[in-house]
Amino acid sequence: MKTTTTTPKKGDNTYLYLGIALLAGVGLYAMNGNSNTEPTDDLTTDTPSSTPAAAKPDLNKVLSLGSRGLEVGKLQLLMGMSGSEVDGIFGPITEKKLLTTKGVKQVTLAQYPTLPTLIIVPVLPLNTNIQAKNPQGVKVYGAVAKADGSYYSSGNVVSTFDYGEKVGLIKSTMNASGYYLIYYYGMFNALRKGFVKASDVEKI
Repeated sequence: MKTTTTTPKKGDNTYLYLGIALLAGVGLYAMNGNSNTEPTDDLTTDTPSSTPAAAKPDLNKVLSLGSRGLEVGKLQLLMGMSGSEVDGIFGPITEKKLLTTKGVKQVTLAQYPTLPTLIIVPVLPLNTNIQAKNPQGVKVYGAVAKADGSYYSSGNVVSTFDYGEKVGLIKSTMNASGYYLIYYYGMFNALRKGFVKASDVEKI
């Protein structure tokens, strides 16, 4: 039996075209497959941007030696401190500044604006009887005892005296703050200790 072999004619590119078509089909399938893939989580586009709310100081937080935080920094700014002194740490420098400007060693941000700014006046001797010379009257601030026997002002008004009225007896002076620690008679004639502004009183 005689076998015949068919030889492609010159210029017949049938197989070439079939190969190109096959490759094109594979490429299209791959592209469609990728486009149908489930999207991954993209935090940069799917998550809405947000800015944290600014922290607000606690106006009723008691600030004293050792306190730290936003409230202390605000107090330091209110007292006119600047630069490295405004560090949010209630240390000896902050305590001294508070004492010399307001006559207290502890305070809240709510109390601070209500406390009078101190004015340095000539100091009267100890055991001097004093009377109110301020036409608006004299405020007595509470005295709080420390472990070493000294006192500091609570910043709270505990008694008042009218112009010309006897206030009490000077027991200690606070030259730096412009206040006197006094003995005075309070409710029910009880002998008490308190602080008065030196510029508000005079010798009887």
